[in-house]
Amino acid sequence: MSLTKTTYSMISGAVVNVLDFGADPSGVADSTQSIQDAIDSITAGIVYLPAGTYKTTSKISANKSAINIIGAGSDATYIRPTSAVMTTAIEINNGSWNDVTEVYSSTGISIGSSSIQDLTLSGSATTSCTGIVFARATKQCHLTRVKVVGFSVGARMYGSWYAKVNQCTFESNDIGMYTDYEKIGRA
Repeated sequence: MSLTKTTYSMISGAVVNVLDFGADPSGVADSTQSIQDAIDSITAGIVYLPAGTYKTTSKISANKSAINIIGAGSDATYIRPTSAVMTTAIEINNGSWNDVTEVYSSTGISIGSSSIQDLTLSGSATTSCTGIVFARATKQCHLTRVKVVGFSVGARMYGSWYAKVNQCTFESNDIGMYTDYEKIGRA
């Protein structure tokens, strides 16, 4: 699959390619910062990952509305987290979860119209890691044609009541996917 403007015509905004930010599709060099820089460079639109394998060593955060992380297909674009201590590979999240108090702290209104599409996340080099976190990612946020393999939790959605999951595969995860409510903390 190649990305064309007509393929994702419903998505408006800029289109940036992670290769233009120095990402390495060979899977040798760490591409975490390059992918994050591509996401941070736009206020809305597509962050495109061409076919290849992208090694990451820390969480990728797309914590704003209308950001769409799109690969060339689930059998063509791979994101491979390699840090055993990572807690999350990719997040669309407007707050933070405290594991001790079990309270979610929101930093604003729900994130809308963001997505992760057409790629594979492979977590075989991680331990106790969640592949994808959607937190208060509602209003047309979605996962589409995403394969999530080898994580403790493939995907976790909390406070994301209107998010959609379409044509996704969860393989060899301890827990494939789950959704739960959120407890909003008060300062």
